[in-house]
Amino acid sequence: MLNFQKTIGDRCDLAEGCCWCDQTESFFWIDVTRSLLFQYKLYEEELVTFPTPAPPVNTLPSEDPDKLLVTLYDGLYLLDLKQREWVLWTEIDSDPLNRMNDGGVDRNGNIWLGSMQKNIADDGSPLDIGANGNFFSMVNRHTIRNHQTHIGVFNMMVFSPDDKWLYFADSMKSEIYRSPFHAQTSSIGSPEVFSKLGDSYGAPDGAAMDSEGHIWSARWDGSGIARLTHSGELETLYKVNTSRPTNVCFGGRDMKTLLVTTAAYLLEGDERAGEIQLYHSDVAGLPTYRANIPNWSRLQRV
Repeated sequence: MLNFQKTIGDRCDLAEGCCWCDQTESFFWIDVTRSLLFQYKLYEEELVTFPTPAPPVNTLPSEDPDKLLVTLYDGLYLLDLKQREWVLWTEIDSDPLNRMNDGGVDRNGNIWLGSMQKNIADDGSPLDIGANGNFFSMVNRHTIRNHQTHIGVFNMMVFSPDDKWLYFADSMKSEIYRSPFHAQTSSIGSPEVFSKLGDSYGAPDGAAMDSEGHIWSARWDGSGIARLTHSGELETLYKVNTSRPTNVCFGGRDMKTLLVTTAAYLLEGDERAGEIQLYHSDVAGLPTYRANIPNWSRLQRV
């Protein structure tokens, strides 16, 4: 069961990229088109807002509780949450037509990220895109590998509870893939289609993994969160009362609080579009892995 608790803050335009940090007991998410980052301290019920130096797309917890890893359009950044200071770590995708999108962290602290062709112009209008995205990993804080090219819209990045599988999606094709994952070497095998639901369920956007090995997939234009079985079949569709849920993540001390981000971008007549929603789940999510980060003092201030 999934029970609605409340909404947080004001509505966003294009909320995305949520994560849970157990060290600060906070949820983080971003609003792409307004270049904003949000921190919600769950047990203090405090919402903090940070402007970002470029459009943001994703947030990831790091090994340092005072530093948040944030993916912006042009690369990886670190934010000092106390000093509100940004530093650039590195660019990932050198193609000037592309921008970064979703990502995740494996059990070794290595970072997995995907890119896509820029789909929003500087004035906020939509752009036509092709399958120009890439799928990268950053191993041992510096080695960048490109695992796959010609991805339309890279989304979601989760691992099975036994760390044998890595899952990601191409929203342009409405497909979720899985690849054999080798944790010791942080490498993957060839991807295969894991799940492709019908058009009425929308496209897969962000996702989370629960402790039973089921994927919770936010369905863009599908008005819900799809819980998928181990074989990729739809078990349950949880309706969220708005048409474009964009991402989900589990958090809380028992990992049974589910945060859902949604989008209002280019939507009319959807009164709940852009809400940040909190739910209670009967099933716990998997703990979030923390990213390995470089020495702060050696990085370029923004």
